[in-house]
Amino acid sequence: GFERPKYGHLPVIMKVDEGVRRKLSKRKDLEAAVSYFLEQGYPKYGFIEYLLTIANSNYEEWRSENPTLSYLDFPMSFDKMSLDGALFDLAKVCNICKEIIAKMSTEEVSKNVLDYAKEYDEELYSLINRDYDYFKQIMSIEREIEKPRKDYEKYSDILPLIKFFYNEYYNEMVNDITFPENVSMETVKKVLGEYVKVFDLNLSEEDWFAQMKEVAVSCGFASNAKEFKKNREAFLGHVGDVAAILRMTVTLRLQSPNLYFVMQILGKEEVTRRIENIIKK
Repeated sequence: GFERPKYGHLPVIMKVDEGVRRKLSKRKDLEAAVSYFLEQGYPKYGFIEYLLTIANSNYEEWRSENPTLSYLDFPMSFDKMSLDGALFDLAKVCNICKEIIAKMSTEEVSKNVLDYAKEYDEELYSLINRDYDYFKQIMSIEREIEKPRKDYEKYSDILPLIKFFYNEYYNEMVNDITFPENVSMETVKKVLGEYVKVFDLNLSEEDWFAQMKEVAVSCGFASNAKEFKKNREAFLGHVGDVAAILRMTVTLRLQSPNLYFVMQILGKEEVTRRIENIIKK
């Protein structure tokens, strides 16, 4: 005697596998389970935002027109749902989540990472709890500004990218240090030797960079890339090469967050120790 309920069958989510379009499979595909995204540390609201883009074809347009509204305010419609099944795009998930994490405040992202690490990453959780304020400083680099940095797609990206801030990791990795091929080891030693004598972290970022440029010029580098390109034979390189030497020395990476802020967090004593250690090596 029951009345038949109203029901709808959602189209399946599709995936391209070796050039062939097929439906997403619980047996074959890790990304078919929400647990996969939780374990990897994708911010949940970023993932929900992505699901809405494949649920309704007009979601992205609505989001661009309503950047401050909650996704719960979006008027879902069966008319805007693909009957063929939407194609799952992990790269787009990552891009949306990168934007979401970049827009978080320092307090918000730090707490979210702590909660994630407590559940899924014991090593990161231990590191954060050792000095939560220090971790927040790391997370604050170029955040809460008009164009924030977009370093992380998911919370599991964070530990590998910030390890150099912690001495035990830095000391383990430093033996594998490599410098740009166009710069000799003697030049590296000279640049670091001159820089460690004068660098001052009490300067503004602009004055700090000007000081680095002075060291570069004194060591035979052009003050900018344009000057170097005009007369390559006259210089060892340009100030960007000197910045790369310093970045590699301090962070062991050719790409890192803003070097000025990295040095501010590490402090003069630790930066000096790292520079002198590389000179000895």
